[in-house]
Amino acid sequence: MSASLSRWLNEKPFTLALSSSFFGFFAHCGFAAALYEAGHRPAKITGSSAGALVAAALASGLEPAQVREILFEVKREDFWDPFIGFGFLRGKKFERHLEARFAREFSQTKIPLAVSVFDLWSWKTRYLNEGSVAKAVVASCSVPLMFHPVRMGGRIFLDGGIFNKSGIHPGDPRVLCVYLESAGAAGAYERRTTFPKLDEDHKVLRFTNFPRVSFNSLARGPDAYQNIYERTKAALASSVADNIAGNFLDA
Repeated sequence: MSASLSRWLNEKPFTLALSSSFFGFFAHCGFAAALYEAGHRPAKITGSSAGALVAAALASGLEPAQVREILFEVKREDFWDPFIGFGFLRGKKFERHLEARFAREFSQTKIPLAVSVFDLWSWKTRYLNEGSVAKAVVASCSVPLMFHPVRMGGRIFLDGGIFNKSGIHPGDPRVLCVYLESAGAAGAYERRTTFPKLDEDHKVLRFTNFPRVSFNSLARGPDAYQNIYERTKAALASSVADNIAGNFLDA
C-alpha cells in the first residue's frame, strides 16, 4: 500500500492548487479547514475561479475559520451589481468586498500566490502574481456572460477555469490539487481536458457528489463546507493511489 496523503504532504514543501467550481468557495474552505487542522500548510497557493478566491484568502494570512465566517455571512447583495456590458454583473461590488479583506498586492501576501485567468487576446490561460489581488481574483471568477470581463494592463481577462480547471501553475514541482469535479458529462470532459498529463509529484484529490451552491442557493454553503471538511479528514489518512494520467485520490 502506498503512503498516506498526510505523510506525502509532510515529506517536502508543497504547492496547494484549488480548482475552479461554480460557487465552490465553501467546499474549498472546508478542505482548507481540515488541511490546517492536520498541521499541513502550503509553501505556495494557486487557484482558479472559486479556488482563486479561497487561495487569495489563505495567502493573505486568513485562517480557514476566518474565511468560513466571511463566506457564511455573504449575501447576494454583497456582489450583485447588474450593469450594461459583456456580462450581467459589473464585478465592482465583488472587488470592493475582497479589497476590504485580502492583501492589497501580491507582494504583500503571507504565502506566495498565483491566480489563473483566461487571456482573451492570446486565447490561453495565464497566471497573475503581481498587482492587485482583489482585481486578479475578480478576473479569475469572471464567468462569461455572468460577469463583465476584467481589463488589466491592457489585457482582457475572463474566468481562469475556461480551459484549465485545475489551478495548477505550470512548473510548480510538487503540487496537491483539490479538484471539485462537475457532475455528469461535463465532469468527464473537464477531466480529459484539464489533466492530459501530470508530473510525478502532482497529486489530485478529486471530489464528486457534494452539495452544489449558486447565487440563488447560498444557504447550502455550510452543507458543502461540512461535506468536504469530513471527506478531507478521511482522505488525508488514505493511501495515495497511482493513475496512468498522474496520481489521483478520490475523496
